[in-house]
Amino acid sequence: MTEQAHTARKKSASFKNIIAIVIIVLLVSGGVALAYISKSDPTTKDRYFTAEKDSIDLYKDTFKKRYQTELDWMDYVEANPSETSYDFSLKYDGDLLDEDIGMGISVNEIIDNTRLTLTTQKDVKAKELATNLELDLSGIKIDDIDFYLTDEAVMLGLPFLDDVLKYSFQDLGELLHDEDPSIEPETVKEFFDILFNNNSGLLTEKDKAHFKKEYIDSIFDSISEDDFATSEDTIDVNGQSVTTEKIDLVLEEDKVKDIFITLLDKLESEEKIREVLERQLAAITLTDEDWADFYDELEYGIAEAKEGVKALHIPDGLSSTIWIDNGQIVQRDFDFTIGPNANDLVTLSIYGEQSFEKEEQSFDYTFGIEDGFIDHAATLSGDLFWNGKEIDDTVKFEADDVSVTYTTQETVDKKDREFDREFSVTDGFNETYGLLWEGHAAYEKDQMSSEHTFAIDDPYDTESVALQVGIDSKRIKAVDLPTDNIKDLGDMSETELMNYFERDVSEQFELWIMKLVGFPGGF
Repeated sequence: MTEQAHTARKKSASFKNIIAIVIIVLLVSGGVALAYISKSDPTTKDRYFTAEKDSIDLYKDTFKKRYQTELDWMDYVEANPSETSYDFSLKYDGDLLDEDIGMGISVNEIIDNTRLTLTTQKDVKAKELATNLELDLSGIKIDDIDFYLTDEAVMLGLPFLDDVLKYSFQDLGELLHDEDPSIEPETVKEFFDILFNNNSGLLTEKDKAHFKKEYIDSIFDSISEDDFATSEDTIDVNGQSVTTEKIDLVLEEDKVKDIFITLLDKLESEEKIREVLERQLAAITLTDEDWADFYDELEYGIAEAKEGVKALHIPDGLSSTIWIDNGQIVQRDFDFTIGPNANDLVTLSIYGEQSFEKEEQSFDYTFGIEDGFIDHAATLSGDLFWNGKEIDDTVKFEADDVSVTYTTQETVDKKDREFDREFSVTDGFNETYGLLWEGHAAYEKDQMSSEHTFAIDDPYDTESVALQVGIDSKRIKAVDLPTDNIKDLGDMSETELMNYFERDVSEQFELWIMKLVGFPGGF
């Protein structure tokens, strides 16, 4: 094999992962969004997909109901100018750092008297941002560190400088392009625009609608009523006997391959994918040549994947069985064996059950993978409780000898919330380490405040340090941007820049640092 062919094959192999991710993104973009099923006499196929959709929607709706106040506030600050202050401090609990290090001061006192405050004003619609940083290191204060962002420029204020330094995106882009021609000038603005697109997500609603129509609907249409079988079945769910509708979906090998090929054919000629990728990767500096190489490799990978699909062995096809009670899935069993040949097969399996009552929900799923050499299994289980005033949840993930558990107890009184949460990890030696997170939050129409305490639970550590975070947020009229003493660095020549930094900036920095360490007036 020539070096060129080897390189091309190596590149295409790496892009198989990209293709897989793209397909997953497309599927997720539509989810199982089959809301158009509204027949008075639904078929077995309709009932299968509707049950999948409704089961997912129930968990989404439950999450929204539990945290609706927080979600509403997130939407509020995105729609209105707001100011949010974060106050960080540490609290040490122990005796190890109590020793006097001089002048009657201990490390413990320094830790307990150190504060970091970050205040951010933001207006998403106007594309304006102002951030101020203040540090109090046990009495040594450093403040007036300011960062500003508008739709046209970035600005920086420093505590020792009278001027506010400014660089327009156009000037900054041209500067970076001169240093590195592969950097396109417009990418600078595109990079900073990401800060104003927190809710844009991976795909827009228009993107999702397109991909649902082109891909999800295509999959739905490819599966016929004949691929389903239904029967009545009585099963045990959480210790209770439940009479359910059992629906079996079986796709033979040829049909699975046809679906894969159809998706890859669509991807091969899909212009929307290019638009989405370029929008989401805008912050990555790629030249036109880079993009051309990227798409060449993507197209090569898709073509190779199509050939690979034709050679796949799927001896048992795809099998998915769900048990439905009152429109909700209470149990499922999924199996899929696939491989490049009959002697190299991997079996993926999902088995589990779930129940969904008004106040209590539970689920217990096992995910397996087996290829003749390895046989791995992971479990995801949870018990959830929410009655409108109290939350008591436990979610646990286990794989091999490691388990990760999340627990929370919360009380909600209208728009006030108190919570006690823990993320814990138990290793193969049965030792458990945890991240403790407790606090409270209060929300009003145009303001909110919260207190959070984070600590590590280490069974071997008798000393502990807790991170305390106070958050205050409110609506403001507008972002406070500087208007005086603006030094536009983009308008200065190289000589002017050198003189400015070597004289003005250097002198003001030296004077400031001397005052900071206790020499008023400098030297």
